[in-house]
Amino acid sequence: MDFKLCHRSGVRYVSMLIFFCVAVSVISAVTHYSIPEEMEQGSVVANLALDLGLDAKSLGRRNMRLDVIVEIMDINDNAPFFRRDTMHLDISESTSPGERFSLPNAVDPDFGSNSVKNYHLSKNQHFALEIQTGRDGSKFADLIVKTSLDREKQAVHNLILTAVDGGVPTRTGTASIIVRVLDVNDNAPSFEKEKYVVDVMENSPVGSLVIKLNATDLDEGSNSEIVYSYSLYTSERTQNMFNLNPENGEIRVKEMINYEDLKLYEMEIIASDKGPNSVSGQCKLTIQVTDMNDNHPEISIKSFQSPIKEDTPTDTVIAVVSVSDKDSGDNGIVDLHIPDNMPFKLRESSDNYYELVVSEPLDREKVPEYDITFTVTDRGSPPLSDNETMTLELLDVNDNVPQFPQSFYTIRVMENNAPGALLSSLTAFDPDLHENQYLVYFIIEKEIANTSMSMLFSINPENGNLYALKTFDYEIEKEFLFHIEARDSGSPPLSSNVTVHIIIVDQNDNAPVIVFSLNNAADPDVGTNSVKNYHLSSSEHFSVEIQTGRDGTKFADLILKKPLDREKQAVHNLILTAVDGGVPARTGTASIIVRVLDVNDNAPSFEKAKYVVDVMENSPIGSLVIKLNATDLDEGSNSEIVYSYSLYTSERTQKMFNLNPENGEIRVKEMINYEDLKLYEMEIIASDKGPNSVSGQCKLTIQVTDMNDNHPEISIKSFQSPIKEDTPTDTVIAVVSVSDKDSGDNGIVDLRIPDNMPFKLRESSDNYYELVVSEPLDREKVPEYDITFTVTDRGSPPLSDNETMTLELLDVNDNVPQFPQSFYTIRVMENNAPGALLSSLTAFDPDLHENQYLVYFIIEKEIANTSMSMLFSINPENGNLYALKTFDYEIEKEFLFHIEARDSGSPPLSSNVTVHIIIVDQNDNAPVIVSPWRAHGSVVEEKIPRSTDKGSLIAKVIALDTDSVHNSRITYQFLQVTDATLFSLDQYNGEIRTMRMFSYRDPRHQRLVVEPLEYDIFSDINLYLVIGLGSVSFLLLITILVTIVIKCQKPKPSKAAPPSRNSVISERNSTIADSTLVSNDAYWYSLFLAETRKGKLVVRQPLPKGSRYIVSSIPRGTGLTDTSDSAASTLQVWETFTFSIYLY
Repeated sequence: MDFKLCHRSGVRYVSMLIFFCVAVSVISAVTHYSIPEEMEQGSVVANLALDLGLDAKSLGRRNMRLDVIVEIMDINDNAPFFRRDTMHLDISESTSPGERFSLPNAVDPDFGSNSVKNYHLSKNQHFALEIQTGRDGSKFADLIVKTSLDREKQAVHNLILTAVDGGVPTRTGTASIIVRVLDVNDNAPSFEKEKYVVDVMENSPVGSLVIKLNATDLDEGSNSEIVYSYSLYTSERTQNMFNLNPENGEIRVKEMINYEDLKLYEMEIIASDKGPNSVSGQCKLTIQVTDMNDNHPEISIKSFQSPIKEDTPTDTVIAVVSVSDKDSGDNGIVDLHIPDNMPFKLRESSDNYYELVVSEPLDREKVPEYDITFTVTDRGSPPLSDNETMTLELLDVNDNVPQFPQSFYTIRVMENNAPGALLSSLTAFDPDLHENQYLVYFIIEKEIANTSMSMLFSINPENGNLYALKTFDYEIEKEFLFHIEARDSGSPPLSSNVTVHIIIVDQNDNAPVIVFSLNNAADPDVGTNSVKNYHLSSSEHFSVEIQTGRDGTKFADLILKKPLDREKQAVHNLILTAVDGGVPARTGTASIIVRVLDVNDNAPSFEKAKYVVDVMENSPIGSLVIKLNATDLDEGSNSEIVYSYSLYTSERTQKMFNLNPENGEIRVKEMINYEDLKLYEMEIIASDKGPNSVSGQCKLTIQVTDMNDNHPEISIKSFQSPIKEDTPTDTVIAVVSVSDKDSGDNGIVDLRIPDNMPFKLRESSDNYYELVVSEPLDREKVPEYDITFTVTDRGSPPLSDNETMTLELLDVNDNVPQFPQSFYTIRVMENNAPGALLSSLTAFDPDLHENQYLVYFIIEKEIANTSMSMLFSINPENGNLYALKTFDYEIEKEFLFHIEARDSGSPPLSSNVTVHIIIVDQNDNAPVIVSPWRAHGSVVEEKIPRSTDKGSLIAKVIALDTDSVHNSRITYQFLQVTDATLFSLDQYNGEIRTMRMFSYRDPRHQRLVVEPLEYDIFSDINLYLVIGLGSVSFLLLITILVTIVIKCQKPKPSKAAPPSRNSVISERNSTIADSTLVSNDAYWYSLFLAETRKGKLVVRQPLPKGSRYIVSSIPRGTGLTDTSDSAASTLQVWETFTFSIYLY
């Protein structure tokens, strides 16, 4: 008895071939029984004779063949179980809801309804199960993410997976699933405060700790490791002053801090984590520098006039001094003072500006110069001070009249003197200097008796020696009264006079004679008839004073009653009348013309105290700005005016504009630039040329009118490139400042960037703009942007400028690998070579570098307790899928599993594709005759009576083919027959019947050889149909009809032997196929090697004695062929069935 065990649909079958011998006929039948598994040995399965209604006594008289199929029924005696009690899954917290993860199958030794039918997951918020059914009916589960995961809330999820079978009662098995949530960098570092304010003392030692900032990140690993850095808004000066430790957030003094350089440092600190997609937080830090009194106050002499004239008026500014102290608070408040015993005072003009002014009249003759010490002191504790000494020299002014030692000189001169005799030395003194002290002496003209004094006396103008020019005669001239004037050489000159009384001393040289002399007005009369009085015409300014000489003569002095003003009346016409004492009185008149000499008592004056004038920038050099005009009521040199800048006009202004000192014209001296200075202020002084020059002033403001002559400017303060493509919207990637030195509309600028970009400009402060991300970036679409910043002013015509920056995007692992198809169906011909390439499942990832480097995996899944990785292999680098074993369609018909493509990014992204492997059947199994049973190579003998009727069933040949349906269609034919007219063979059911009655002439022994053939009527039709599709319908129909007729005819052996493959069939029914395949029987494979291409069979080793082998050659074609056609070979063809029929 030969048993064959098959596993089909969870049911175990046992085929039992039971043969009985009968004397007369052969009976064939198939019987089916079911028994439960674990049935005790020796139990009765069935009573065949009873079930078939046969008499056990008659069994010995006949041969009987019975096919019995015993079905072993499974019972639910095994609980499902998992190969691993605990499963570990790492799932990123960024995993989207709906993502699935394959779980290992539960294993159940039971079959059918008792196998695993369902899975349950313990109750939880985030995960669910989805049950999948394989083509073989097996159940497996995918873990589905229901809701978003958050590692910071729950880092580990403990789940229980329960597998339930379909038995009654059900059995279950459980496994623990530990889901560890992998961290994603979804939390930005945060500081304890948004803004910190800290004080630091100036001059703090380098390395001193200012503050230690601490930021925290809720993530873990590198996502929580923080690096501190300055933001783009922290100036380089601040970064140079303080050192920021990137690891611990300590800020320390880097350079010496000086309060006077900068009092406040503002910075923005960024805390960034070290995650792959780094995120950051920031805080603002203000460092306030505390001042120390470490700076001495300073004095700056802005202007100092020395020498000055001693007649400088009080309240005149002679110096401008500025004081400063770089410290702050009381340390920076300063006081300025000068010595008390000086005719000067300090007057504050503006903050920390002082004017040194004359507070009392100056007198060079008393103090010719002053050493003025300016002392500045701050109010710190202890106070610091500084001083500076300036020497002020006084210039002499002719303010002192010559002074004679006496106010009246009486000189006695002996008559009959020699002409030229020295009478006296009348020397005066003048305390002034230089020309102001050089004296000139004059005799004031006066006529006595119509004789001028200069004809009588002479005075040396240099030394005042008085000489007599003639010999005096006492009897004619007894005395002389006149004035000597001493005049200095100043401008104007000052003078004083002294009265000189010359008394002629008589010598006794004449007899006595009486003589009358006249003084001033001459009157020949004498006595009372001589001149007795003088009268002056009415005058507001003058009067006369009558003087009487010792001799009784009368003379008049003109007296100034009231100050003169030349500007009101330059000439005074007077009438002097002399009156004698006669009766009636007689008079004489003389005209006095008084010309008032000018004194410089009027200052020049401008028409306005303040002028405002506009001038266009870039005006040509030499252009007239304004012509100032000052007038002076004086005359001569006192009215001639010189124009000059005052001390309060800056050097810059004086360099920019030229002032003509003669005519007051102000012209452009250098090119005017509105952007350098918009307003020039100056003070113009108009001074006359008088000896004691006086001046007037006016203020002039020159307003520069702007021209649109400056292009707007762009300054890229910071620019981040490259940036990651997942940079969030509203992130600042650049800070840009714009400026235009022009004013008004010319200075108003607009900044723009191209419209078709995912960026926008946001104004952060005046003329500062931030370039921010306005739309999500995608490097795979646009890898870089050339961003052109264009700035345009609003002038007419407008001016513009631009600058282009290239922004490069860094790749982020934001694209999952993509397969060209979502489902692959791969047909694999059975009997494939191990290691054969099945297909290339190549995915594409548009990312770059490690984010696009893909690794391929087979997602583990067990089918019939066999892992997919034991059946298939995939090249992790290129996705080539290989078979690891030779597949047999008759055992495995299909496989369904998943291939995962995972990139090398961090975290990695993956996608999977379903692969359906279909094993394609080859016609690799020859038909096997299973009935009537006989030993291999033996002949079945049938004995039939000669009286058998025509059409009687002699025998039935049954052959089986384990190939697929279209490869297992079997027809039968006679390969050899003794008399072809005697027996017929039904080609479809294998029945052998008589075609006529037997005669005694027919041989007693008939030999019939039956050959089973594989046959497929549709194989060649398919080929013809493909060819016919290109033809017209008529030809197509004819082709189909002809083909059907041809195929319905009996196949004829091919004349030409097609390429063959060798097989060996032994008594044990083992087959050796192609040499490249693994034999079904290792024993036979060790004996023979089939060389397919050469059509040879090679014997590997000596054969065992007594063994019998049948070797056949099977034609190989592209379609399903008739396996009975044999090649030219000395070996026997396929298994045949030989009948020996004996007639009795």
